[in-house]
Amino acid sequence: MSSIVRALSPVPSLPVETLRSSVRVNANNQDNEANLKELASDLGSFLGRSTLTDVIVYAEGQAIHAHKALLAARSPVLQALFERISKENRPNVILINDLSCEVVQEMISFLYSGKVNIVSLELLTAAERYSIKGLKRICTKNLVKKLTMSTCVDTLIASHVNKCPDLETEAVKYTAKNWKYVRREKNCANLYNWPLLLVRLIDSLAKV
Repeated sequence: MSSIVRALSPVPSLPVETLRSSVRVNANNQDNEANLKELASDLGSFLGRSTLTDVIVYAEGQAIHAHKALLAARSPVLQALFERISKENRPNVILINDLSCEVVQEMISFLYSGKVNIVSLELLTAAERYSIKGLKRICTKNLVKKLTMSTCVDTLIASHVNKCPDLETEAVKYTAKNWKYVRREKNCANLYNWPLLLVRLIDSLAKV
């Protein structure tokens, strides 16, 4: 038996020249959107089935089976990590000790499907760490909408650390606008470790 597996197809009934003639495709936006949704759905279900997986990501002791090529295509940081693992001839295993399993699962799910169910400051941190631009945009956009007097300080610090200038600006404005209430929150003291943010906040308070 031949060791080469061939992809078989019915013998064409038309001349090869006819079969190979081509027409330029002019797909409209509706077609493209439908195709992208189908692609996201197919890849998302592929993760759930754990079919042909070749890498294991561990977070909080739980194993997430994934596909190395897809993760590498979506994250340059993971690509570099896999290349290093390959050169060092190490097992395809990644240990993530400082992110919750829920967040790692959400991040990997986004890499497959482009969709997010729940955003958080921890997910924003993951997006920045692994250079996942689309996920970072989604987190930034939604975290702006979720600013409250109890979360604005933590959001301000996280946006600064994770290089999200738009979110940082909105968090500064919100904190300054509600300062007489925010200053009573326990986490407000965390700002003392960030003098640059304090300066921004003082400048914003002067304009309120």
